[in-house]
Amino acid sequence: MSDFLKHECGIAAVRLRKPLEYYYDRYNTCLWGFNKLFLLMEKQHNRGHDGVGIGCAKLDMPLGQPYIFRRRDADKDSLASLFRQEIKAYNKLARKEFLDPNNPSSVKERFDFGGEVLIGHLRYGTSGDFDEGSCHPYLRRSNWPTRTLMVMGNFNMTNTGDLNRKLINRGQHPVFGTDTQTVLEEIGFHLDEAHSDLYRTLRDSLSDGHQIQEQISAQLDVESIIKISAQPWDGGYAIVGVIGNGDMFVIRDPRGIRPCHMLINEEVIAFASERVPLMTVFETAAEEIHVLPPAALVIIKADGTIQQTTFTEPQAYTPCSFERIYFSRGNDPSIYRERKAMGAALVPQIAESIGHAFDSTVFSFIPNTAETAYYGMMDGLRLYRRQQVRSELLQSLAEGTLTPDKVDSLILKNWPTGEKIAHKDIKMRTFITQEKGREQLVSHVYDITYGVIKESDTLCIIDDSIVRGTTLKKSILKILARTNPEKIIVCSTAPQIRYPDCYGIDMSEIGKFIAFQAAVELHRRAGRQELIDRIYEEAKAELAKPLDEMQNAIKKLYEGFTQEEISAEISQMVYPEKIAWHGDVEIIFQTIENLHASIKGPCGDWYFTGNYPTPGGYATVNSAFISWYQGQTGRGYELPFWSVVPTHLLPQAHCILNAARLVQRFLILCFRHGIGHDPRTHVVVQNISLANQRPYRKIELRVTMKTHVTDGSTVQSTRHSFQLTNDLHRPFFRRTRDAATRKTCGEKRHHIFLLPQGSTHRGDQMMHLRQRLQLQDFTHLHCAIFTHLSEIIPQQVGDHHQLRNFFFTRLQLIRRAPVFVSICMAWSRALDRTGFHPPTMNP
Repeated sequence: MSDFLKHECGIAAVRLRKPLEYYYDRYNTCLWGFNKLFLLMEKQHNRGHDGVGIGCAKLDMPLGQPYIFRRRDADKDSLASLFRQEIKAYNKLARKEFLDPNNPSSVKERFDFGGEVLIGHLRYGTSGDFDEGSCHPYLRRSNWPTRTLMVMGNFNMTNTGDLNRKLINRGQHPVFGTDTQTVLEEIGFHLDEAHSDLYRTLRDSLSDGHQIQEQISAQLDVESIIKISAQPWDGGYAIVGVIGNGDMFVIRDPRGIRPCHMLINEEVIAFASERVPLMTVFETAAEEIHVLPPAALVIIKADGTIQQTTFTEPQAYTPCSFERIYFSRGNDPSIYRERKAMGAALVPQIAESIGHAFDSTVFSFIPNTAETAYYGMMDGLRLYRRQQVRSELLQSLAEGTLTPDKVDSLILKNWPTGEKIAHKDIKMRTFITQEKGREQLVSHVYDITYGVIKESDTLCIIDDSIVRGTTLKKSILKILARTNPEKIIVCSTAPQIRYPDCYGIDMSEIGKFIAFQAAVELHRRAGRQELIDRIYEEAKAELAKPLDEMQNAIKKLYEGFTQEEISAEISQMVYPEKIAWHGDVEIIFQTIENLHASIKGPCGDWYFTGNYPTPGGYATVNSAFISWYQGQTGRGYELPFWSVVPTHLLPQAHCILNAARLVQRFLILCFRHGIGHDPRTHVVVQNISLANQRPYRKIELRVTMKTHVTDGSTVQSTRHSFQLTNDLHRPFFRRTRDAATRKTCGEKRHHIFLLPQGSTHRGDQMMHLRQRLQLQDFTHLHCAIFTHLSEIIPQQVGDHHQLRNFFFTRLQLIRRAPVFVSICMAWSRALDRTGFHPPTMNP
């Protein structure tokens, strides 16, 4: 994909069905299960490599011996590094004769991962920190094996705040961070309850503690534990859990959003996110790999018995199409066929775009993952051309105009031509593992084939999908423009991505989607800002409804436009800047109808249609729009700070939150914004720090700045106060040279102090703010006439959408009272053309 997206996760699990002696006798190694786990994870390496984790549970360990183990790694090349470390530790133990590689009992006792239950997880983080502590599996330890729990999964819950609040209301003390922790604690709580109930029953009838533990392990009802734990979950998930006694369970969400496959034979029970890794690693046919149905629960007891049931009522089957088509390995037979079909489905749109001029069009693909779709597109183009030739031959034959020259023209000319235009330098791949810095590096990851494209040619490139369009504009199109074609066509096998995903893939901020940006721009250009405002109010109203009554209020944004109109706007928005090439760019998207026709069976399409499979999806999309409207960043379903705070602590919690927002608002004042279309005053923030931060009520912001003032700035028509009239039209403003004279010297290293609020005022009442921004060192800027910020801003920021963007929100700073903040500084550029993204602060 031209846009770099972080995928959810990959899971792998191996449950040996024979003693270790069996695998040593047959395969001459005691690490057969450990090696299979590594291969399963390596074959799913495409699902994540910013962090990995593995776990192991050993069956029937003697008292006093450890029975459950875990390793995690978030370093570069973490998968290979983690297994290399474990093999190194194994060899060291063998070399020092702490274990005997030829003795399975010795390996099981001494090597941490010499057990019968092995699980592994690959992570492409979409939330939390990118460190070892945020990698799966998560482990909940106890000195009772039947209360020890290890959990990992490929999932995302849309209602994490509610789940954490449930833990708090129960009396627990959860550590907020990820939904994985919430799932672990919920299952762990009910596991504790079940264990305690069994213990109370058995302790009166059995005096032998060892027998009590054996009976608890045998009678532990894992099915009931999962059924009650999963009741409040809303999202897509495939979760693997291991209890310390050796019981194992695997569950899939009721709508089958996240995938999970299973292999059962006489030697092993194995699970993976994809089918092909199981086929390859265990050398088995596709028919032997089973897809877990929606709401499936597979329980493998410590004694080896298998139970497959459902933990809730299955819902409409809506597997994630992005995960199936765009992120799974393309060598799966059905996925390969569907990818080709999606490429072929674009042929009618392509033929119309090039005017059927196949002889002057070169077809190719970028990136390498789009190669399969490219083969389907070429097959479709050749079939389309053959049908076209056949029709013209029959028509000429009927009219009696068929000549040898026409036969040669139809058969030997004007056929689709495919070339390898973009080459990816695989050696650079390891450097592009985080989105930060990708823009500078991606142009060097790809190289092009020179001398193939003529100036009169059209270059048609097929891509998997176009999400944000940033990399397409800043890198890919610039690379392709080096071939100097007359026109570049980029075809996306995915439809326009209009809505956020809340089930795993990191497509959560709606304001970053190029299709959303195009729709907003079309409305604003047509003077329909009030429609966007109305959608904002309706989105807030939807969030106030019960979850099962909520609807997608954002659909109205797209109702007035056809797909072609939005595609045309996107084509203009992604046009590369500052290059010598001046050809045309056209973006073509797959249609929803062709998407469903290409994929065999049901598929989830909520990112394209806005039809979410769970109630939490509608809460997510409405929250995402509200966050965009208010200028806030972050995922629409991120765990809110106040969503898990008890009611009696809400005033203090909101106070802290307001302080954090206040810091962001004042930081905005330090950036380059003001009067005049030509920049005259440059303010550079050198250092930002929090000083004298106090609990809940008082906060001080210290900013070190450097200014370079060449000409002072003023307003000619209203000398000391700025008046907002008709959204800042230019006649009310004049450049410096019209009023100010001469130049001033530059002032260096100035400090701005945001003094703490007085103790007589409540810290959570921002509307009564009485703090002043002191510019202590700005006393010699002779040429500028200054004014107060409160004189610039009307009491209702919502009256002017430019200032609403400027302050990120129209509710937090101004609602019932003016802003009592003074600033003595001239800025650069008019406020009606804001487009900056200042960094946020986490106090």
